[in-house]
Amino acid sequence: MVPWNTGSGTLKYRDDLLGEAALQIMYQGMQWEDSDNHDRQPAYWLANVSVSRHLPEISAARFLKNWTAYLKIQNVLNHSYIVDLGGGIPKLGTPIMIETGLVMPVDAVR
Repeated sequence: MVPWNTGSGTLKYRDDLLGEAALQIMYQGMQWEDSDNHDRQPAYWLANVSVSRHLPEISAARFLKNWTAYLKIQNVLNHSYIVDLGGGIPKLGTPIMIETGLVMPVDAVR
């Protein structure tokens, strides 16, 4: 069912030398698990962090020009939260998840 209250906010910082960083806070309010309004799912907060930076130009690796390296951490506090109570068995949301990679510019494909 639809939670009673939800909200999110993002704080971003950008610097030409350091790159970009973002902190996102999300809130999911209490909600009913079933259409009969018997089981309540508790509210929860989550925090996500991301950082990215354009790679510097390296003469030995010119193919990396304008590429961006990034790191994303979801549920950075590794908070346990219930997303479903179907069948009376609590199912937890995603624990801390770390993702990293490179973003290739479109013109690098040519």
